[in-house]
Amino acid sequence: MHTLCITYLLTCLGLVSTYKTHFKQAPQFLAPVTSPTEDGVDSSKQVSKLIKEVNDLKQLVGTLVKTTDVGVGPSAADAKTCSNLPASNISRAALASQGWQLSVSDLEFAPHFMKAWMGGPSVGTLRFKLHGTGRLSMQVGNAFTSPDPQNVVTVRLNGIDIASYAQGEEEVLCLQFSDGDELEIEEVMSIIYLADVKIFCQNPDAHAQKLSHLFAAGRPCKAGQGVRLRTRCNCSTGEQQWTEAVVQEIIDDTRAIIKYPSIRPNTTHTMTASEIDAPDGHWQVAGAKEAEQLMSTAGLLRPSERLAPRCAAFEAKQRGNVGIMMLATPNFQTRYGQQIQSIKCYARSQGYDLHVLSGDEFPVCKEKNWFFKKHCMVAKLLDLQTPGYSMAVIDSDVVAFVFERGLDYWVQQGGDLQFYERGLGPEVAAGNYIAKNKPWVRNWLMGWTKFDSRMPPGYSSADNGAIHVHLLETLQLEGAERCAQQYAHLTAMVDNLNPYFAFVNCTKTLLGPPRNWHMGSPADVLTIWPRYNFFVDDGIYVDFNGSSALGPIMHHGIKTEEQVGKYKLDLKSCARTEPLINGDDFGERMLLMAKCYPEFYPAGPACRGRQCAEKCMPDLSCPPLENNEEPAPKRRQLLLAGDASSGVMTSSGWAVETAKVRSLPSNYA
Repeated sequence: MHTLCITYLLTCLGLVSTYKTHFKQAPQFLAPVTSPTEDGVDSSKQVSKLIKEVNDLKQLVGTLVKTTDVGVGPSAADAKTCSNLPASNISRAALASQGWQLSVSDLEFAPHFMKAWMGGPSVGTLRFKLHGTGRLSMQVGNAFTSPDPQNVVTVRLNGIDIASYAQGEEEVLCLQFSDGDELEIEEVMSIIYLADVKIFCQNPDAHAQKLSHLFAAGRPCKAGQGVRLRTRCNCSTGEQQWTEAVVQEIIDDTRAIIKYPSIRPNTTHTMTASEIDAPDGHWQVAGAKEAEQLMSTAGLLRPSERLAPRCAAFEAKQRGNVGIMMLATPNFQTRYGQQIQSIKCYARSQGYDLHVLSGDEFPVCKEKNWFFKKHCMVAKLLDLQTPGYSMAVIDSDVVAFVFERGLDYWVQQGGDLQFYERGLGPEVAAGNYIAKNKPWVRNWLMGWTKFDSRMPPGYSSADNGAIHVHLLETLQLEGAERCAQQYAHLTAMVDNLNPYFAFVNCTKTLLGPPRNWHMGSPADVLTIWPRYNFFVDDGIYVDFNGSSALGPIMHHGIKTEEQVGKYKLDLKSCARTEPLINGDDFGERMLLMAKCYPEFYPAGPACRGRQCAEKCMPDLSCPPLENNEEPAPKRRQLLLAGDASSGVMTSSGWAVETAKVRSLPSNYA
């Protein structure tokens, strides 16, 4: 464990930037099949297997296929339509001149192969954008013999993991490609071995246009739907191989996050609808006869003409009424201008309302402590919205860094009022939450503000300490009085935090694991999310890193412009200047962190629940437990939520502010 935690610390310092899950694939690969070549393969035998409707494809089989390898270059006429590789005198300059992007420190060349690596734990990559349509064959592997488990070479096509090689492993790999596809070969603590690269190019045939009536336009794909992604192709038969996948989360009508468990259990990738096959809206089994016929033709046609139906679009869920709210004085709005601009970019990209309040919009909120005043203003602002309106409440030191993913998952999966456990601390965080416009939620928030006059004389972290007592009292947990007494008797100042955290630990013992709490009725739910499974969490503990595919979309505690700069955002154009970490890599980093802090993350052989780190941290899918799920909490008789909505739960701190509030000025946001 000590070594593991040191590795994580090195990771956070940027000395180790990625981790790989290994997988093996063992089919035999010989030579590509596209049309008759010097290999003597008669592709008409493949065409004869096609269903009756695609007999016209025989005309395509005669399409001229040009072959190039590291020793042979295409003609000038073909160079515009198909990718090119340098001649036999390979060099860094020659590779760069042909469009290869070389992010490696060392290259070793021989007449028929090359080796490339970065050295140490840094990641080395070779990238190449393919032009035209055809099939690529290459001998690729890992030339480094170290048994280090991080010693891995990975091949990707358009960001999708195709194959991975541990020490000394290599194979002949075939890939079908279309114009604009990007090949990436990545090494971590390893050496890329590349030899016998051949590209079989296809000149598009005019007859293909006549076959457009054969290709299904496809239907919109839904979240949770089974789809398939193309991976490698079989070099001996020409058959395209596929991996099963699932549409995990829809970003908009053209993009979604796709999870493909058949290659790596926790791998996710953001893809466009046109990149995904959805035959009949269900899994397509590679062994089925019809599936083989459909897939064997995929590489012969341009993407828009493939027989396998594509996702015509994604059925984007209706956003509903969603907004983001923050409270900051004019001075802090200036101080945290970049952070707030990132939130504006995010709200604009998702079509969300943005409410930036300065503190004087609701005169009825007279709390002396700014943090309690914030929750009063949230309640009053919610009351002006339509019923069911969901508001993400954030601090002004929050940066949004994933613009393409919305709040849908949390709004739809979580309760009416949602909090989260702080990433590397025992507390339930108070500054960032989601609140739905329901009477009981507004009442709960107003009850929270009453701690403005209940704060003890010592350090209590204002609303962050108070939320723990308020949770115990409104959840009617046995033993709440003992923790409330500890809270009331906090006298030590900020230079001695031991009494404060003893109080917090008292409350967390009663709360138990994060869960969905019924507030008197199954229809009224308060959710506490596990660490780093909410839409926001502290950025410093993950070295200001994240993923477009999974985990938080915002980071809290970003105090300086230098820290904002770590996210590589162009806040004028609301775009990223560098890609985020691959979802699989980020998930492995999160699992490693969780194993380093067993006091905050349940893990190991003794862990049996759904929140065990090994089960849910690699894809950040740790769920809140259900209301009575074991270990079940000990609660007294709970008043009905209906009483809460009418404001009678005064014995547990719930109260209703009945004073009217003025309408917000039109320029308050």
